[in-house]
Amino acid sequence: EIQNTGTYVHTSDELELGARLAWRNSAKCIGRIAWNTLMVRDSRHIESAREVFADVEEHLRIATAGTNIQSVMTVYKPKSRGEAWGMRFWSSQFVRYAGYREEDGSITGDPGNLEFTEFLVKRKLWTPPEDRTHFDVLPLVLKVPGVAKP
Repeated sequence: EIQNTGTYVHTSDELELGARLAWRNSAKCIGRIAWNTLMVRDSRHIESAREVFADVEEHLRIATAGTNIQSVMTVYKPKSRGEAWGMRFWSSQFVRYAGYREEDGSITGDPGNLEFTEFLVKRKLWTPPEDRTHFDVLPLVLKVPGVAKP
């Protein structure tokens, strides 16, 4: 496969082992002690944005279901040969809170998402609620190759 394509496709077992070892060896992550319990979901077969969003919902359901939090990683397909870039999440995490600059210069919500919130509003990719709060959930933004608008 490497001779024919210049690369190879990892098996699901290789993905799981690689992800777990990478987490175990991550010096700055306090949660890495649970590296061997990481659930790795192989979703490389998913093609459309609609399927990705349904799969993200399943990821969140698994990660937060019940009383125990489950560490979960979902792997989507890499860019295809000839693509400048593959499928990309513009959101830094699946669930993020908006940040708004108030007239007095203060910030309501998450200051770390101030620029992203402003970008989404300016590009008309999201309309914030009329009554803005500290906990307005931003949309999950996904850009798919060949589709003009995220």
